[in-house]
Amino acid sequence: MDLKYKTILIQGALDIEIEYLVDQLLNKEKKIIAGYEFYIGIINNLQIIISKTLVGVINSTTATTIGIISFKPDMIINQGIAGSHKKDIHIGDIIIGKNCRNINSYSMPT
Repeated sequence: MDLKYKTILIQGALDIEIEYLVDQLLNKEKKIIAGYEFYIGIINNLQIIISKTLVGVINSTTATTIGIISFKPDMIINQGIAGSHKKDIHIGDIIIGKNCRNINSYSMPT
C-alpha cells in the first residue's frame, strides 16, 4: 500500500483523549521521553505515534517538539475535547475550525 502519509503523530492532552487510539495500536510500544508518554504502533499499515501532551500550551509545544525530533512524522494531528467548551460536543465528534487565534496575543485591559 503506497500512502502519502506513512508516519502520523496524533496528540491528546488527557488519557480520555488518547486511550481509544492507544488501544487500537498493533505491536504497541510505550516510550517516555523527558516525562512525556509516546505510544508507537501500527494502524492500517501506517506507523502511528500517539503523544500524551498533558494540558497547557507549554506542555503541548514541548511534546510536539519532542515528537518531531524523535519520530520525524509526515503529519501531525492534534485532537482532543477542546476543554469541553460547548455542551453539544461529544467524544468522537470531529470539529474542523475555520480559523485559528493565538490566545497568547490577547491581554487584559489595564
